[in-house]
Amino acid sequence: MARIRITRREFLRNLTLGAGATVVGQSLVGRSIKSALARDVASPVVVVKDPTATDYPTINEPVVQAMMDAGIRALGRNEDLGEAWKTFFPRVDETSVISIKVNCFLTLCSHPQVANTIINGLTQMDFGGTPFPENNIIIWDNRDDRLINGGYTINDGPTGARCFGTNHSGAGYDYSYDMDINGVISHPSRIMKDICDYMINLAVPKDHSIAGITLCMKNHYGSINNPGSLHSGRCNPYAPILNQLIRDQLNRREGIFIIDGMFGIYTGGPGGAPQFIWNGLIMSNDPVACDFEGKVAIDFERHKRGMNPTNAPMIDTAKDLGVGTYDENRREVRLIESPSFKMMGLIPSDPVLGLYRSKPNPCRYHTKIGFSLIESAHVDLAVYDLKGARVTTLKSGPLDDGAYTVEWDLRDRKGHKVPAGNYFYKLTLDNGFTRSERMVVLK
Repeated sequence: MARIRITRREFLRNLTLGAGATVVGQSLVGRSIKSALARDVASPVVVVKDPTATDYPTINEPVVQAMMDAGIRALGRNEDLGEAWKTFFPRVDETSVISIKVNCFLTLCSHPQVANTIINGLTQMDFGGTPFPENNIIIWDNRDDRLINGGYTINDGPTGARCFGTNHSGAGYDYSYDMDINGVISHPSRIMKDICDYMINLAVPKDHSIAGITLCMKNHYGSINNPGSLHSGRCNPYAPILNQLIRDQLNRREGIFIIDGMFGIYTGGPGGAPQFIWNGLIMSNDPVACDFEGKVAIDFERHKRGMNPTNAPMIDTAKDLGVGTYDENRREVRLIESPSFKMMGLIPSDPVLGLYRSKPNPCRYHTKIGFSLIESAHVDLAVYDLKGARVTTLKSGPLDDGAYTVEWDLRDRKGHKVPAGNYFYKLTLDNGFTRSERMVVLK
């Protein structure tokens, strides 16, 4: 991806992003899942996007580090990165062991570069002058060979972050411990049950031909001995019950759920090469809210190609079981756009600085859509229904660089109020560049 180097003065003048991240939407960060369930509202979710995160197939780790740090500060509601990380692990100290459960099944895996940014953040936690030891971090999946194929290096030594599979010597499954998953008896990895005190779930966004999707909840199929026995009924209710048992029966604190959305698969998964570039991270302390946003990302890629949404009943079942919560019409998502822009001299090649979430969203009477350009361009901003039909054109013509806001009165091109439902608004430039976001119109 081409990069342009500019002076500090030009950088600050052109970006005008303050701290380097544009945040859209009200945050509910800091409320527990239990309180969110009691209020029947969505748990907080942070989405971080940056167009410079990858140049397929290469991942720009310094950019991803900026993304991870910005997301953790937002979700943890603390500008001190180490203190923000502590909010996900109650009573954590320098002797605690934190594991990162990755997904290294088939081609598209949780990327080592993304895992590294988590490790770097965790070691910023300070305990009376003692940083959190890197050796107290374990990256794991079910098998060593899958970790190796995913680009990880096996390490069970006394220095550096450890990395090994459940089949590694000294780990294994606890066959004396039963987990009844809807009538199927499974046995947990000892890494999860006995070795770690806290867990981080690092998933990847994939369509799944059987389950519908594979995200954070299904990532735990690599945490028990017999995942092949839990796939009937689109993995429903097996995946939700498994996650419920990990929390309630094993009493394992899974502090944060993160979807490594650098790349994704929208059809025919979970195998095969990545099919779309998303350049984003999704994170929450709620697996259901996190997976719902991951599903939205996959379904949007399918929508752009004229495909139906994925069929993933596990999300609704998990909500019903109290594993987490979401509300499609009251999603509480905090969007951080392009945090790497505060890194001196790094400018994306795309002329669009950002297309932002409409406010309010959901909307009933009107909504405002913001976007910004780093150079002049001919723009077309339009609203589309789920069938891809253009509902109305909001802005069309040449514009100079700068920030713009367009208000929509929720009427189509003929002046009629549009029906309630889901819509997409898309910004298209004369060079073919497009960016889209989703909005919900209420009755």
